[in-house]
Amino acid sequence: MRKVENGGKTPRARLLAVFDVAQQWFNQNNFHGCLFINTIGEFSDKDTPIRQICKEYKKLVKAYIYSLCKQAGASDPLGLAEELALLLEGATVTAQVSQNFKTAHIAKRAAKALIDKAIPVHH
Repeated sequence: MRKVENGGKTPRARLLAVFDVAQQWFNQNNFHGCLFINTIGEFSDKDTPIRQICKEYKKLVKAYIYSLCKQAGASDPLGLAEELALLLEGATVTAQVSQNFKTAHIAKRAAKALIDKAIPVHH
């Protein structure tokens, strides 16, 4: 989150910075996907403590994105947060599985279109 906060001066810019930070992560030599996604795949029981921790982490990420959507003045901050979180998750898994490390750039283009629709730009 610190890198995202440093990546943009406004909440709107920070929403896009989420994908810039993801791109930096994907480009690291030691990128093996999301630890939480990888871990939850190994624990199929619904109520294991490890599974709950993974779910909580993902919930915190979405809550952070939601807070940025709300601060930016999104017409439907929860809906936008859900869309952006899904783009981020999809980009992460795709980068891991396909080794296409441009997925965050692709997701950012889609995120920008969603953000532009949900948050009016003030000139």
